[in-house]
Amino acid sequence: MLNDTARRSVGFHRNPWLAIVLTVCLSGCAAPPHSSGSDDLAGNTVRPAAAGAPDAAPTAAEPAPSTTADEPVRTLVDARPAAMIEGRGVLWGRLRPILTELAGAQALQEMILDERLAVLVADAPITIEADAVAEEERLLLATLSDDPDLARRLLNDLRDRERLGPNRYPRLLRRNAMLRALVRDDVRITDNDVVQMYDMVHGSKRQVRIITSPDLRTAQAARSRTIDGAHFADVAVELSTDTSASRGGLLAPFSRHDPTYPGAVRQAVWNLDVPGALSDPILLDNGYALVRLERELPGSGIAIGDVEDRMRRLARMRRERQLMDRLARREVGVAQVLIFDEGLNASWERLARVGQE
Repeated sequence: MLNDTARRSVGFHRNPWLAIVLTVCLSGCAAPPHSSGSDDLAGNTVRPAAAGAPDAAPTAAEPAPSTTADEPVRTLVDARPAAMIEGRGVLWGRLRPILTELAGAQALQEMILDERLAVLVADAPITIEADAVAEEERLLLATLSDDPDLARRLLNDLRDRERLGPNRYPRLLRRNAMLRALVRDDVRITDNDVVQMYDMVHGSKRQVRIITSPDLRTAQAARSRTIDGAHFADVAVELSTDTSASRGGLLAPFSRHDPTYPGAVRQAVWNLDVPGALSDPILLDNGYALVRLERELPGSGIAIGDVEDRMRRLARMRRERQLMDRLARREVGVAQVLIFDEGLNASWERLARVGQE
């Protein structure tokens, strides 16, 4: 099975530049390593401490509210009604364990990153003004479309899809503003970065069909069936674990330097000579891929000198985003976390397992 990074890379069919910008924007950080209630994210045994405050004095854990339907109320919050179902109240004590299981680990990750970044910003010292937060939304809108009305509609769709409501969305923008401010002085780009960005935006692109599998045997079997006359698309529908399987493995056209696809996949695609050519099985982090070249699309024909300034800005933003992503992963990885709630700990461990698959 593909890990999260490979799955996102192979199954990502949005605008390549949008993919770069949303790397941290939508995920915020990597899945944590496996941890228990007494281990931090780096696997070290720790005492209870707030994230970003490793020297805090130990504190005793309050008794966790019961998560069973038979005994739902142990705190005043649990006793409050959260909703009504056909005239009967639903107490928070019964709803909370389900919410925790659904998204507790993701919510905790976001809070960890918020806490860690707040400490870094204060130590810098850096002040995050409202204008910096507003700029993050402007950048996001600009990546979605040049048409302001369309960009706003796409952003609304994105927020709905990613469940970015009135609480998470402003926090996400502020988190990105903090990350950007913290890495800004470390951004360096080269002429080669500009050339690669030009190739991504204006260069030729190739379109392929792909089959991903968890093991080499399945990939080899898929290749043999295709060579023997089976349609690649039919084999993809039957065997592929990629999200493109329902489309017969068809991916959107992409460039040689598109970072939303693994480098091994891009290299294999550009080694294919003619449409219809089939690759050997390609090793990914946790699986294999097989690609078939469908067609090649020519570049825009615009000379790099005519758009060099814009390509340089985009290249800088790309590098900035890479550094932001790296910083986010590092800060979540070093945070000291002690989880008292049984359901939240189960959610946390499940997120860790998914990240390792």
